[in-house]
Amino acid sequence: MITGALGGIGRVTAVRLAGAGHVVFAADRPADDLKAFAAQHPGVRPVILHVTDAASIDKAREQVGAQTAGYGLDVLVNAAGILVLGPATAVPDAQARTQFEVNLFGALAVTRAFLSAMRERGNGRVINVSSILGRFALPGSGVYSASKFALEALSDALRIELAPFGVRVVLVQPGVIDTPLHQRAAAALPGYDQALQPYRPAWPAGFEFLERLLKAATPADGIAATLVKAALAPPRARYQRGLRNRINTQLLTTLPTQSSDRIKTRIAGLATPPRPPLLVPMTLGRSRGSVPASSSSPARAALEGGVVILARRLCRPAAWRGCPVPPGTGAPASLARALWMSAPTCRSPAQLRPIFGGARRADDAAPRERYERQATAATARRGKGRCR
Repeated sequence: MITGALGGIGRVTAVRLAGAGHVVFAADRPADDLKAFAAQHPGVRPVILHVTDAASIDKAREQVGAQTAGYGLDVLVNAAGILVLGPATAVPDAQARTQFEVNLFGALAVTRAFLSAMRERGNGRVINVSSILGRFALPGSGVYSASKFALEALSDALRIELAPFGVRVVLVQPGVIDTPLHQRAAAALPGYDQALQPYRPAWPAGFEFLERLLKAATPADGIAATLVKAALAPPRARYQRGLRNRINTQLLTTLPTQSSDRIKTRIAGLATPPRPPLLVPMTLGRSRGSVPASSSSPARAALEGGVVILARRLCRPAAWRGCPVPPGTGAPASLARALWMSAPTCRSPAQLRPIFGGARRADDAAPRERYERQATAATARRGKGRCR
């Protein structure tokens, strides 16, 4: 049975499975469209189903049980879904709740209704149609991505929970597919235009950015072939069709947050935000792991603080703790320590001293020399592999 069988992905998948000789229950609404669809394709049996209506789900289960002599379903494909566009805080509560009711709670309710027969037989398969936006979120589709993130989490839990009963749970993650889903989402935007007004200056290209992505959309036939494979072949836990989708997902989930945010900003057509000024502390306290700041120059102290913070973020905590604190030193030695800890190869503060120049003061020569000896010894103990 395929929910959302009159949509783009569900319709093509139902036709493919019915053409291969399988009995396909096409679950959707309205009834007239379902009957017309079933009349065109032998093997397709119409089932009136609204995934957010408990009475409709119970009636569909009874119909399937009657037509299969109590056997139930071999495969359930949860393909029903809707898309809500717009900044997350501009989407009205009613639309946001409907997004989750259809994409998440509807899939869970339908799975629960048809699961008992699979569990009793000791075999069956549940395929949840997610999205690559269930792996990363784009501006303007945050509510939709949240529902798909939740569906992915639910599927991961179901896969483990139902494995002892012989029921396999599979996730299919389409990319941008050329279906009426996007047009319906764009058509609903005027319904909450007032809430969108504050965001329009930051969104000069408009909120229908998915229409621009549709220029590179793939037909529903491709993902339908993947769904057929997931339904009939020994399944994997996840299917993601298309090299571009796999590369985009890998990039946007592994790049540093700042880099991936810039890419997402371009994709969604947002105005590029101004970069905030770099703020560094003017002084550093004497808490654990901190270095005394120089009092000779506020600018020097700020630079020292920024470099030390950078070094602490780049270096392993264990290596940082193993580096002795120079007693009574000012900015140059502190900078040396920070740069030494973050250098590509292990260097002592003495080797780094020419980077920032300046002569040592006579009154702190002895503490500095002791510190350099201790630092060199610590480097030898740790070995070159411990420094970055």
